[in-house]
Amino acid sequence: MAPLEENFLGGIKTLTEENKLPLLSNYVTSNVYQFFNDCTTYTGAIGILDSLFIKKRNVIFARHCLSKRNQQTEETVSEYLQVLNQLSKDCDFTDVKAEEYRKEYIRDAFIRGLNCPHIRQRLLENTSMTLDQSFEQARTLESAEVHAASYMGSSFPVQSAAMKTDDFSEETLATSAASSSSRSQKCFFCGNDLHSRNICPARDASPPPTMGRRRAKFLIFIKVHETDWIERRLFRK
Repeated sequence: MAPLEENFLGGIKTLTEENKLPLLSNYVTSNVYQFFNDCTTYTGAIGILDSLFIKKRNVIFARHCLSKRNQQTEETVSEYLQVLNQLSKDCDFTDVKAEEYRKEYIRDAFIRGLNCPHIRQRLLENTSMTLDQSFEQARTLESAEVHAASYMGSSFPVQSAAMKTDDFSEETLATSAASSSSRSQKCFFCGNDLHSRNICPARDASPPPTMGRRRAKFLIFIKVHETDWIERRLFRK
């Protein structure tokens, strides 16, 4: 039984297991009572309250605070010793063998001297752990960071390859197809292979605007190839 619980129940002369829970309910606020109002035993209610309001001590961090605590300015030797005694209460010192004490000391030095603050932070999430457990977790986290860094390093070539793939977009392929198909097209005015309007033999030929498209094209073709057509007709005769 905890000291506070002893003080709370010690003044009750006729105390039974049945009246502990009603007595506790009378001494807590409504906000606290709602946490254990479904409990039927005093032990169950105390267990819920302990899990909510009693913070688990991190033994490793508590010992770190004790080892790093120095005497402050304007602090007497007696005051400094009292602070150390108070800090030692959270360190959970027990009777251990020399080998176990050695491993605990190495564990504390190992966590304190880690170069990576992220790994140290993850280790301190454990309220208590052995030297072997801290080493295995630190090694796992270190390997995970190396693997994660390799993923980040390989993202640049992948991005470059993706950019090269983007060069073959629909717009580029459409332009290439249009350029390829244009080589097999004919000039509208002279009928020869497709070329610039400036070098077209029929660049000066302009049919009347009221003439149809197909008829205008035929007359332009006749005008451009008039000499060749006459020669072919004469030789045929």
